[in-house]
Amino acid sequence: NFEHFKDAAPAATGYALEKQVMDWVVPFHDGAIRYYEEVGKWTDDAQAHNDELIARLNKMTEIWKSFTDGNPPSDAEKFKAAWMEYRYNELQKAGLNPIWREF
Repeated sequence: NFEHFKDAAPAATGYALEKQVMDWVVPFHDGAIRYYEEVGKWTDDAQAHNDELIARLNKMTEIWKSFTDGNPPSDAEKFKAAWMEYRYNELQKAGLNPIWREF
């Protein structure tokens, strides 16, 4: 339905098929993947990248659960600092790029 809303707002042009970035930083929803497959935009490389993002998301969920089950500090600032350090170290151990270090 892009043709129906593309002129509705200045940023709407970003939804154009030719402007889509297939190696984005968050996983694509299965419905979006199905659409991209139907229009011939989804590739094996896009699927591999998406699979890596899902694996990272699953690992982050595991890390978060482990952290919160471990009796983290209740003070907000201490909680944040402890979480960032724990997250960083666990992602490193898993061979995943923590992206930033804030502790």
